[in-house]
Formats: sequence, structure tokens, C-alpha cells
Amino acid sequence: SLTAADLDPFYATNYGINDGFDRTQTIEDEVSDFQGWTKTITSANLTIEAISGSADYTINGIAYMSDGSSGFWEEGVIVTNEGGLWKFKGNGYKSEIDLEANTDRWIKADTTVQTESGFDIWIEDVGNLGLQSAKVTGAGLPAAGITLSKPANEPVELRLDTQYQYVPQIPTDGWNFYVMSDAAIGSIPDNSIYTIEVYDANNALIETRTRKISKRPFMRSEVTDGHFPTIGGITSHNISAANIGGTLSFTYAKPTAFLTAWLNANLNFWDFSGNSAWYDTDLLLNQSSGSIISGAPSWTSTQGQFSISAEDEFRRGVSIHWMFQ
Repeated sequence: SLTAADLDPFYATNYGINDGFDRTQTIEDEVSDFQGWTKTITSANLTIEAISGSADYTINGIAYMSDGSSGFWEEGVIVTNEGGLWKFKGNGYKSEIDLEANTDRWIKADTTVQTESGFDIWIEDVGNLGLQSAKVTGAGLPAAGITLSKPANEPVELRLDTQYQYVPQIPTDGWNFYVMSDAAIGSIPDNSIYTIEVYDANNALIETRTRKISKRPFMRSEVTDGHFPTIGGITSHNISAANIGGTLSFTYAKPTAFLTAWLNANLNFWDFSGNSAWYDTDLLLNQSSGSIISGAPSWTSTQGQFSISAEDEFRRGVSIHWMFQ
């Protein structure tokens, strides 16, 4: 299996930081992310661009996998020449940011179905570098933008401020899923640029980042069942059906309304005393069954969800959630 020693030669000694992680943390994170992968890269279309004022380069593009999936690091990767070998180097940013156009569908324990669209916004202080709040501006958002803050009892994650949350109207992800009207979504042009400003506890600007959204989220009025992955093999909403502490087996199928570029499954469960657990797995596009093995917690879970998420070629996401209680 993949180890840190396997990846170490590919990372520059002057790596610096990348989205808040130092060299050691980055390697450990990559080992975790790629553990158990069976697919391989079959081809890639890449662009290489010199970084002004340095001897480093940014590599971007798209890689095609053996199962039919495709993708690349968001914002690309930076490489530097060390001892005649090209190696990965950090991007210098302190914040880890994921801004994604997404449409979520929840199949609730009472069998009712809810569908919402908007932006998944994840901003994290993974390196404990003093990030405290953030503001996001761009097309479809309020003119003054939307803001996130780190709660007093949360060491890593910045969450949507109360006025931008959709809680308790949505079953999960209310802290990070900014729900939008179809009218607001429809106003977003292709290739819109969003600006993220990150601040410290004294409201001093730490850094400014941008994200390009190639395609707006799907509107509720245009999505069909074919826009979502399908879940099979799970028929009960009782928390016991999540097989917590064992193996949850399931079948799946890709969305039919668009070309799927990526597919992932996760199992998340929690109590109402601050305890939670998360397990996920990459799903092969040329297969139709999978499983997730979860550990047995020392606490009793009272609710949970099993989710399958997909992305199209524009990184536009959809997720379907099967709720347990």
C-alpha cells in the first residue's frame, strides 16, 4: 500500500505551505486520499505556465483515468527544479478552500424528498494559522457578499454566518451550503470569478484568493431524477441499516443527464453532543457496486446519512443523501 516514503521524493525540500499544510502534512494527506485507489492515469492534456518572478511553473489541465473518470487539482500544481528533478512545491496559501456549484437531494427518513441548489463553501484553517473569518463575492451572491466565521468551539472550519445559513430548512450541511433561488442561479454567467478574502481575529486581511466557476449550479426547475446518482441495496432509514462499525454495501449508477467525470460515496453519522464520524470512498465509473467500512464509535450515533456525489466535466456537483435516524 502507498506510504509517505513512496511520495517523499516527489516533494521539494523548500516546499513551504499549500492550502495551510506544510510538506509533511501534505504528503500524509495525499497518502490518505489515494489509499486503496485501483484506477490509473491513461492520458492527460496539460498546460505549463511560468510563474512571474520565480523559476517555478504552474501545471494545469485534465487527466483521464482508466475507469473513464477525469479531473485535476483545482488551480493546478506548482513545480520547482531541485537538483535537476522537477518536484511539487506549495502554493503559499494559508487557507484551504473549496467553492463548488452544487445541487443536493435528500431522501429523508419520513420518505419525503427535498432538493436545493447553490454553492458548497468550505474554508478551513487546517494548519492552525489564525484564520478567523472570510468574505465571498461574485455573481448571484448579495452585492456585499456572504461571510463565514470560525465558531468559538471549532478549531478548523469556517462556517456560514447565521444570516446566510439555511438551517433548519435543510437536513444537513446547513453550515456550508449556501442555498440560492433559481433567479439568482440563472443570473450567473459561465466562467464567473469569485473572490474570497480571508481575515484574522483582528479583522486584518490575511490573503485574497479567487475561484472560477465554469458553469452555474443546476436550477431546481431544470433538474430531473436523471441528474442524480442512484443508490441501491439500502432500503431502510433506521440508523441500524448504516451498519456502523461494520461494512455498508451498496449498488450505484451514474447520472444519466450529463457525462459524469467523478463519483464518490460517503457515510457520515453523529449524535447531538458534538460527536461525529466520516468515511468516504472513490467510486469507479465502470463499476456498479461498492462498500464503506466504518469504525465502531465509543458514543451512540442517533442520525446519519449515506451520500453519493458526482461531478460533470465542468466540476458542477450533484449529491444524493439517504438519511438515517
